[in-house]
Amino acid sequence: GARLAWYYRPGERLPAEAALAEHYQVSRPTLRKALAELEKAGHIYARKGAGWYVAEDVPRRVGRTIAVICEDVPSESFWFIGPRQTRQVMGVRRALSAAGYDLTIHLISHRMRERVGDWARVCWPDLLDFRNVCGLVVFWRFGHRHLHVVDALREFAPLVSQSAGTDTGRGEAQLDVATGVFDSMTHLMGLGHHRVAYVGSGPHPPMNQQRDTAIRLAAQSAREGQSLRCRRFEPGEVSEAEGARLADAVLDADESISAAHVAARPLGEGFHKRLLERGVRVPQDFSLVVELEDSREPQAMPADVTRVEYDYERLGERYAELLMKIIDDPRNLHNVDPVPTELIEGTTTGPLRTGSKAVGSSRAADA
Repeated sequence: GARLAWYYRPGERLPAEAALAEHYQVSRPTLRKALAELEKAGHIYARKGAGWYVAEDVPRRVGRTIAVICEDVPSESFWFIGPRQTRQVMGVRRALSAAGYDLTIHLISHRMRERVGDWARVCWPDLLDFRNVCGLVVFWRFGHRHLHVVDALREFAPLVSQSAGTDTGRGEAQLDVATGVFDSMTHLMGLGHHRVAYVGSGPHPPMNQQRDTAIRLAAQSAREGQSLRCRRFEPGEVSEAEGARLADAVLDADESISAAHVAARPLGEGFHKRLLERGVRVPQDFSLVVELEDSREPQAMPADVTRVEYDYERLGERYAELLMKIIDDPRNLHNVDPVPTELIEGTTTGPLRTGSKAVGSSRAADA
């Protein structure tokens, strides 16, 4: 019934009962009972032999409030509302406030439901008052829990969510990490580096898929005389200590690795410090590129580090722009273009030098 207030137009014919039952994953008797209740409330009416139609005077949403719903994860080694999400929310607030919307922020504990499937059965109106809410922005972790939450909330108001590798047309804005990784690998190849380490950022499949694609495309686009072999080194956690451990693994690998692309700032800090502790000069002996989650956050690494920067505030603005389009036209659920990354060249990358302190002989590497 909540969907009638924003998705369907007055006088519009509803989908066939079979389609509605499949969409809501209910039996036909259960669906008919719900339709009868909506008819009794005056929200829909039946035409003999023609199906169900939305009433002309069905209540429409008149509020100007956008609810930002965030998963709260205090029990883990990080809070889900970190620098990235904070910057995105700032972008959302700026764009929507300029358009005359009010924002409310709601933190929902992920411990409220222990099992992933339980989120499909949450009665959201018991948690949030949707009566004046005309749109939702959802920040939820990736995976099936994310899909259950987003699909359930979509019934109550137009919605955009962080990209999680789901189907297109769901109302999502993406951060284009592939651009930064491609530029990084191309930059390193141009300096003569043929064997590069990719130090990952943990279990984030959609983002890592973008990075994998970028690395393959960079290798395929190499000019004549260039080549690229990239070996993955995945962390157990995202921390300085893990970055230091992976730096040891890269330096001790017998594969002539002379450069690294590190996909998270804490890993990059630990990686850079360990290089210096082992007497490996940057960039004379080893080139380093690090992805920064927030370029305005004080960094422990040198300010001139070669880095990939993300514009998270712009990503938040894209969420807001997309949501306003969906509010105006609920049938237009296409995603917006990805927000690009930017490669900022610094002095921690340099041309490959023969006889550097990086390991010297080649062995099998991952393409």
